[in-house]
Amino acid sequence: MAGKKTAAHEDLLGRLHNMTATAMMAMLEKGEFKAADLAVIVKFLKDNNIQCDISDENMRNLAKATRDNVVKFPFGEAVGDE
Repeated sequence: MAGKKTAAHEDLLGRLHNMTATAMMAMLEKGEFKAADLAVIVKFLKDNNIQCDISDENMRNLAKATRDNVVKFPFGEAVGDE
């Protein structure tokens, strides 16, 4: 059974994939994430061959929301920050 995919199996995987993506979006929208969460999200997107054009308005809004929710390090500026 491990190698054979049935319609029910495909549906279940599709639902799981959708639930995972929805949960990740909720974390980003609420600003409730850590650096490790972002790494998992990036891997999820990469594993699913998801790419985007940052000139798209929705992607710019997502990038801004992510930037606005990132906590600055308490020990000063990063190397290269002016």
